[in-house]
Amino acid sequence: MVFFIAAFAILLSILSGPRELEIHELGADIRDAIPIYDPEQVFSISYRPGVARNRALEYAAYIPKTVLSPILVVTGDQPPETSFIRSVADFVQKPVADHRDMYAIEWRNLPTKPSFLYDFHTREYESHDFTLSRQIEEPGEYRFSFKKNDVEGVLVITADTSGIGTSLMTIDVFIPTHASYGN
Repeated sequence: MVFFIAAFAILLSILSGPRELEIHELGADIRDAIPIYDPEQVFSISYRPGVARNRALEYAAYIPKTVLSPILVVTGDQPPETSFIRSVADFVQKPVADHRDMYAIEWRNLPTKPSFLYDFHTREYESHDFTLSRQIEEPGEYRFSFKKNDVEGVLVITADTSGIGTSLMTIDVFIPTHASYGN
């Protein structure tokens, strides 16, 4: 019994994927994907690789996809040049989860007013053809989400208690793994 519990715990830790990794500088992939305010002032950068982020979910979905794929291929539209076996294999290999890399970028204790940071970012993201949505401007907090093709994320700005500076600004962004961007 102890052996099975230990084996299950090891299997679960392997399938759960990597924890967040702390990186020390912004790579070209993230700098090319989104506009970044003052990279020298970044407090921390957390990174989760997209391929391993939802590994447990992919493994859990493998058996149901294998069982259901023949039924779905037969009832769905399949190109005439594609064989039944190839269609089933393509369906089983298709990911069910989001496999984009995730970055969490954080700035702390900036002397800049939150309203300036909000205006700066909305202008920059719009000038780079991002679509902005869910914009929130409340006393002490600014927030918006942004999207352009496969790149999307959320920016949050929190004022410090004095109302003069910014205590925290974060950008959580999902980008395709090893992609190239033309901003």
